[in-house]
Amino acid sequence: MNEDLRLIQAARNEADKQAFAKLVERNRRLMYAAAYSVLRSRDEAEDITQEAIYHIFANLNSFREDCNFKSWAYAIARNAALTRLRSRAREVQIDGTLELQGTSEDGAASEVRDALNELPPRLREPLLLYYVDGYTSREAAEILGVASGTVRARLTEARRSLRKELLSMLKRAVQELVPPAKLSELLNALQILPKTQPDMLIVEADGPLPDPDFREAHWNFVPLKSDGEAVTANYDYPERALTDVWSGKVLGVTQVAGQECYEVMSIEPPIDDPTCYGLSYWTVTDDQIILVGVVKSNEDRMILSTDPDWDWGAHTYPRYPARQALVRRLGEEEFADLTERTLSPVGAYDVTVGERTWRCLRAFEASGGGVLVEAYVNQAGRTVLWRRYNALPEWSSANVRGPYQTPGAVERLRESGNQRIVFNGVEYYHWYDCMTDVVLDL
Repeated sequence: MNEDLRLIQAARNEADKQAFAKLVERNRRLMYAAAYSVLRSRDEAEDITQEAIYHIFANLNSFREDCNFKSWAYAIARNAALTRLRSRAREVQIDGTLELQGTSEDGAASEVRDALNELPPRLREPLLLYYVDGYTSREAAEILGVASGTVRARLTEARRSLRKELLSMLKRAVQELVPPAKLSELLNALQILPKTQPDMLIVEADGPLPDPDFREAHWNFVPLKSDGEAVTANYDYPERALTDVWSGKVLGVTQVAGQECYEVMSIEPPIDDPTCYGLSYWTVTDDQIILVGVVKSNEDRMILSTDPDWDWGAHTYPRYPARQALVRRLGEEEFADLTERTLSPVGAYDVTVGERTWRCLRAFEASGGGVLVEAYVNQAGRTVLWRRYNALPEWSSANVRGPYQTPGAVERLRESGNQRIVFNGVEYYHWYDCMTDVVLDL
């Protein structure tokens, strides 16, 4: 027996007022969402929610126990809201705001609210149920009386409908984050970066294994702290030619999917195009940093870890990678990680660029799909160097940039004499290095 039905049976006994109160508490936000999706007014939605509660209390004995209570409650609130809407003698005024986590009424929240209010009810209702009230697509389908596939299709359509408005909002955020003067500064940095990767020396070091508190938004290497910033440059091998420059900045702390997250804005290559950017949301626990969600300007949707389209797997990184199981060395450049942990440490290494040297933890991450990452993290928890390897036969050449975006891409890496690493019995070949602001002096 589900919890709603148990509470209904208890509430039908007039002596048990607490059961009805719990039933209302479990379903109040659902009824509010139903009313708001029609009226688009916070105050009126609250009034309708109260009306729906009175109606449910008066008619609880008529509820059929073979029905879905959430669907019944949702229908009562929605029908009451439609009655209120039809009784208006003037155009509906939007006097409230959708209480999205981590936003305020001015600025972005106002734009998101307006975009939501422009959606037709058939798209707005599942969107509110899914993203605001936290119901799964199956639960939302039961509430709305439609198939789960219909809800997923409507969520996809709603996201596409919102895309233009959200991208416009994000574009303005980019302009605020990177005003023309700052953008010029970034472009100048691109121009002064060495066109060929600086010489490096990487030497295995004696001494204890570094155990840094690693707190970076990975892939952009932005320190997860207030106003954290990072710039990275990619150098392809064997030419060691500069190909990409990335910039990232922590905008602040917000609430996403019920978790407190750092919001990271990344400016992606080409860096002078304000439409190439992304937002990522990272939460920090006692022992991990976790990717919670992402928005990319070149995609049709905003993806959260709770989204049915989320297919990246578990994006988690240990804050103290040296405490994970060590990778076992089998040969000069052959390693095995029997635990298959993320960022499995190898040992202590000194990375020298120019006249500066950093004592680093060397760690591997085999992220699937024929990709191996070799990271060098210094004792301050910053990535100094990040090396990318591709493997045969898993790596698809269709996903490879530049001269290697052809059939036989990994074979060409091998034929070019790029470094070979054997990890868990799979051969990987070095593609590019990512050097960060730590060594680039930016």
